[in-house]
Amino acid sequence: MNFQLQLDTSGAPHEATLLNLSIEKADRLLGWKPKWGFDETIAETVSWYARVHAGTVTPPGNHPHPNRGVSGYFTMKSMEEMISREDAEAQSKENKIGSVIVDACIEVHRLLGPGLLESVYESALAHELVLRGLSVATQVPIDVAYKGIRFEQGFRADLIVEKLVVVELKSVEQVSSAHRKQLQTYLRLTDLKLGFLLNFGASLMKEGIIRAVNGLPEPSTLGVSASLREKTSFSR
Repeated sequence: MNFQLQLDTSGAPHEATLLNLSIEKADRLLGWKPKWGFDETIAETVSWYARVHAGTVTPPGNHPHPNRGVSGYFTMKSMEEMISREDAEAQSKENKIGSVIVDACIEVHRLLGPGLLESVYESALAHELVLRGLSVATQVPIDVAYKGIRFEQGFRADLIVEKLVVVELKSVEQVSSAHRKQLQTYLRLTDLKLGFLLNFGASLMKEGIIRAVNGLPEPSTLGVSASLREKTSFSR
């Protein structure tokens, strides 16, 4: 089957001129790189659709095409179900990481006790998380953009675990509202969904754990009581 792309030169408005997709943020925050270039992606997409229409490829799902009778065509419902499953898996991963972070910070506090410098707890917690099989980046510089202006290293996140969870550490007698707002801002600017504010200055570590979310549903169990969780909402 031959496909021919024709350029519309009528000048009529089209939604394609309004579409924009950038991986700049994913590259900057997570280090993600595209697997294919633009030309290769277009060629692969056209080839895939050609194979589907020829009946040689069965896409995910099991819904017959209304005209051709070829099984495996997507419907809106099947796509929504697939996206829902992917979202649930991602949320489950973040919450599992959160449970490990909670257990790890309790272990660090139990062995070191309160009153040390934040840098000590940062190094100890990062080491404990690595021992538990998680990847940890420390003092991660985050750029901030404002109306076309970019500020390099607008702030530094103490820890980012598995490129999914922000962790901010304190060693103070009592956490302030400013500390909570700081974590909320970090989540919004990184577009990550889960963060922890951990105060190692607390007498009991469970009293120094604050959980903040940015669009992440609460899990049924996390290993920390609901009174320690902090739900946050963000306006865009």
